Amino acid sequence: MDQAPQQRGVHEVLRELMQRVARAYYEPRFIVILDLLAYNNMMRDEDLAKALKIPPADLRKLCAVLCKDGLIKIHSKTEEIKEYRHMKKITHSHYFIDYKRFVNVVKYRMLKVQQTIQAEVDS
Repeated sequence: MDQAPQQRGVHEVLRELMQRVARAYYEPRFIVILDLLAYNNMMRDEDLAKALKIPPADLRKLCAVLCKDGLIKIHSKTEEIKEYRHMKKITHSHYFIDYKRFVNVVKYRMLKVQQTIQAEVDS
């Protein structure tokens, strides 16, 4: 039996909302990414690609869709490493769910659905 929302933590409620939205509107490959981010808070691109067993380039494409939809955010960090006699710049991306933005995106989408339904009823 589900606990009352007051007894559960806010993070648990948001995680459940995210999982329900993901399962309702996205393909399984996106659902797996969102589930991993929900349970790990923030993941480096290489770790996420390894967990999904896909190439990092494919992961970036999938995450770009989720980022465009407002469900996840990307934090990139560039570091310089010395390779032989030259300095080489490497960019590491960290993916995470910004729950405040996620809730706003869900509310906006629900408003649009409500307006569409209302327009169909009125006509």
